[in-house]
Amino acid sequence: MGYRSHYLYMTWHNMKHLCTSSDNKYYHNYGGRGISVHPAWLEVGNFIEVVLKEIGDRPEGTTLDRINNDGNYVPGNIRWLRREEQQWNRRGWTNSSSKYKGVSYDPRYKKPWRARIISDKNLIELGRLATEDQAHAAYEAEAPKQRGD
Repeated sequence: MGYRSHYLYMTWHNMKHLCTSSDNKYYHNYGGRGISVHPAWLEVGNFIEVVLKEIGDRPEGTTLDRINNDGNYVPGNIRWLRREEQQWNRRGWTNSSSKYKGVSYDPRYKKPWRARIISDKNLIELGRLATEDQAHAAYEAEAPKQRGD
């Protein structure tokens, strides 16, 4: 069966390319940091069969997401999610000097630790705080509100 016309073909192609092609401009965020594709899923037919069985048809407005952002594309670690929901499943800021998501350090300020969060594509500044732990606590207090928990 030819899969090029299947609606999941490009999902498979993009996933595979991000994890296996070092010439992809986003490879450093996927294959370059060790994210891989389940060996059986390197074959498009296997990928489509498992995805449809495990998580079903792709709902409109969603893309393939890894439940554990540091995990591989494997059965049990995928789901369909809207892009605005995927922001909750990201690594911390790439320029962050903090070990915490949403917290960064800038020594130019009296209170050098900044907490911020993205919600509905808007950057929300939670404040500048004296310590990394205070900034982390501010982020952790706001995150459930932004998710609607």
